[in-house]
Amino acid sequence: EQQVDYHIPAASRDNAGLRRWVRMCLANRIDSLQDDEQLVARVFRSAGAWVNQTVTQEKFFLVIDSFTPHEPWLAPESYRKLYDPDDDCDSNPIQPAYCKYEGIFTPRELRRIQANYAGYVTLFDRWFGSFLGWL
Repeated sequence: EQQVDYHIPAASRDNAGLRRWVRMCLANRIDSLQDDEQLVARVFRSAGAWVNQTVTQEKFFLVIDSFTPHEPWLAPESYRKLYDPDDDCDSNPIQPAYCKYEGIFTPRELRRIQANYAGYVTLFDRWFGSFLGWL
């Protein structure tokens, strides 16, 4: 429950639905994986492997669908720290409020969730760029 609290803004910790959502996300957490073990890395490596197997075909069509950077924004710490290097935040929100943030996020929590999102987008960009470079 301490981890659940840590990933929810202080003003929202009594929200039962949000608590269930965060608990589920943490049970399936991927932020602690190495960079090349992240789901987005596996998606683009698999796409590259498919193209490699199919490149000799006269025609082919490929659609790549990646859930990243969809919330929860469980960005690996190294990516989050690119945008918020400080460890002075009492929470690490991973889910947006989908409404005005006043009264939900403190200014510090807002900076942290923005960094989590930016870090997650950077993770995606790194692997998408890797795929494009290979292609």
